[in-house]
Amino acid sequence: MSEHTSLRRESFARPSLQAWRAVVDRDLKGAPYEAKLLTKTPEGLTLDCLYTANGAASGAPSAVPTASGLGRPAGQAWRVVAEADCAPEEANAQLLDELARGADSIRLCLGRGLQSAADLERACVGVDLAGRELVLAGPGEPLALAALASAFAERRPDWAEGGLALDPCGSAAAGTLGAPLAASLGRLSAALDLLGWGGPRRALEVGTGAFHAAGASEADDLGFALASALELVRHSGRSLAELRPLLGFSLQLPSDLFLAIAKLRALRALWARVEEVCGVEPAPIFVHAQSAWRELSVRDPWVNVLRGTATGFAAAVGGANSLAIAPWDACLATQTEGARRVARNTHTILREESHLHRVADPGAGSYYLEELTAGLAREAWGVFQAVEGQGGMAQALTSGWIAARLAPQAAARAKLVAKRRHAVTGVSDFPLLSEEPPPTAPSPAQPVGPKDAPAADADSLR
Repeated sequence: MSEHTSLRRESFARPSLQAWRAVVDRDLKGAPYEAKLLTKTPEGLTLDCLYTANGAASGAPSAVPTASGLGRPAGQAWRVVAEADCAPEEANAQLLDELARGADSIRLCLGRGLQSAADLERACVGVDLAGRELVLAGPGEPLALAALASAFAERRPDWAEGGLALDPCGSAAAGTLGAPLAASLGRLSAALDLLGWGGPRRALEVGTGAFHAAGASEADDLGFALASALELVRHSGRSLAELRPLLGFSLQLPSDLFLAIAKLRALRALWARVEEVCGVEPAPIFVHAQSAWRELSVRDPWVNVLRGTATGFAAAVGGANSLAIAPWDACLATQTEGARRVARNTHTILREESHLHRVADPGAGSYYLEELTAGLAREAWGVFQAVEGQGGMAQALTSGWIAARLAPQAAARAKLVAKRRHAVTGVSDFPLLSEEPPPTAPSPAQPVGPKDAPAADADSLR
């Protein structure tokens, strides 16, 4: 072939789908196509090995709004989140170090070492909050958390972005609410009145970490997110249009790259549908993404670097507004600055070298990804309707319906791992048998479940 020879696509005959299938059937030598080349997922989806423009999504961007129109716009980078949940002085040193080395957003986790406005103030000494997001997240009763946030805002008037992550349903599911769920929801309107915020600070953040840690499929996780958000709207004393600037979502992302991208895209489509049903014109929502706790491994923990990279890539492509990649030693008893640096540098490579924020929703139009997004949204909408059929998220939690739904899913997932049908690198696949297991850190959220979570008991929520 000379350097002047050019290859044209027209030079090759375009094979038909039928011809491709005939070759596949020949190579399978009588084995059923469905058994060999179709994959069933816990979300109730069936994944094929080939997708074309003839699929249900037709290879075009979804008809319902996704990240294409309601996500992070092209050119706007996601926020790199520095998290701290330790004593004020230690948290301050950690924040100053991370902000100087690439982080541009702060998330302070209340409860362990940060329990008062004075604690928060000491944690933020020397931190310039002007133009920087600061989110206060943690368990607790809404009115008490609102009072804490208000007191801190008085001490730090430069705190203008970020806000408070109030989510009574999520806290109740984790067993950390500290009060009956119905009473806490009843005080939600008063908590919002006390804050008196109208933006740019958010006051509500729907988080499904407890459900995901308890074994929820990605479809269940999305359905619970919708139901929890609608429960907050009902008890807020405000219309959805009034509440929308105060509302955000926090999603745990799996290390399954395409599933994680589809999860973010499906959330935006689903919430847009909720807004349409409520008579509100769909608008962008704030979505915070983070590494899924259940995906991190104690054995061979260095593999968590790869999991974090996949999560970060998916969050960037899926249009997350902010992202917290868990350090590889997050589930160990002792966390190191080096592990935080690796997580932070992962953001830098994805953002500054790979430029993943330059295009809005780059997955739009992918045959496979559009089908996966549409299927995940369909299954999640069914879960949402099932929760609403129970009387809403609060009723579904207090009746034990949520725990009863998640228990068999968690058991099925554990069985798949045990039988190596769901590979966990370093644990079920390619384990180092001579490795001494290191001491582990406590789970950040007590998962929902009949055995593991007191919150699953109806009496503890009433």
